[in-house]
Amino acid sequence: MRRAMVTLLGALLVLAWAPAAPAEEASSPSPFSFYDVTAEAQGGANYFYAIGEEVNRFGSARVEAETSNVNSIAALFHRGLVAGYTYGATLGKGGAGGTGLAPDPPPGEIQGRYPAEPNEVSWQGPITTAANGAVIDGKEHVKSIETGGLADIVLQAIDVPGQLTVRGGTLSSKGGLMAAGVEADSVSVLYGVTIGGVVQIEELTSKAHGLIAPGSDKPTGEGSTVAEGVTINGTPVRITGTGLEAAGQGQGGQQKGQLSDNVRKALAAANIEDIRLAETTLIPGSDGQSMIVRSGGLRVIYRNNTVRDATPQAIAGGGFEVGGAAISVAAKPPTQAQ
Repeated sequence: MRRAMVTLLGALLVLAWAPAAPAEEASSPSPFSFYDVTAEAQGGANYFYAIGEEVNRFGSARVEAETSNVNSIAALFHRGLVAGYTYGATLGKGGAGGTGLAPDPPPGEIQGRYPAEPNEVSWQGPITTAANGAVIDGKEHVKSIETGGLADIVLQAIDVPGQLTVRGGTLSSKGGLMAAGVEADSVSVLYGVTIGGVVQIEELTSKAHGLIAPGSDKPTGEGSTVAEGVTINGTPVRITGTGLEAAGQGQGGQQKGQLSDNVRKALAAANIEDIRLAETTLIPGSDGQSMIVRSGGLRVIYRNNTVRDATPQAIAGGGFEVGGAAISVAAKPPTQAQ
């Protein structure tokens, strides 16, 4: 690759999503004395082989709703705890970070709050780096009301010359007290994704949903991540939780082996060591009043001495995740105080 893979990861902040419906007003009296909901859809996340494994998200639509206290966040760049050298590496020293430190708030981050204000906020990009560098363009919207919130991001373009392009996508999250009960829903959709010039994905979709219905002692949840239309250097493949599989099972063994060799060589040329779909997990609470769903995205591990030589921390590589969605729901009936 012509430039550090870290810059490639930095481009992942642009995913477009179809707007979620606003949280519905609940009828009175409430069937729950307490509820706590979190929903987050992400465009991607990256980390590095360094002490502390700094993690930043690129494109994050997040809703946090806890019994009349709601915070809805949409961010093109969602900082990790350290957010120092990673910001400079991903957006470039000539970008919005200036010296490489993420500003506060980062560019393209908005929040809608209840009962605090503002309740509803909209924003649109683009975020750009230096001349002839990355261009990331998108629209965001958040809204919070007494019973819940929504956050969405419409990513209109990601273009990192020679490294990453995303034609479009959607990120949406909503959660709170809905007509059906305490509910959370997150969806991340990316299409027309090209990574490192060799991996092409027509569509990558992650979904996570959870519900606690009034009077029920069995929360429900479901999640999935699916990659469709995947090719590596023009060779059709399938990406699973265990890695790559050659497509076209009707071909002879020798031909399939040759396809695998072509795939391995293409990935090696792009410094990609491993690529697979992260596991989807459903974790019901032991008390029957909570549920966690995590739908992992497409995970890529890379290692590149060019990256090591270009960073003061001598980081040789790391990993990143494209897509992904997660929710958690918890609630108590009126007879059980918090």
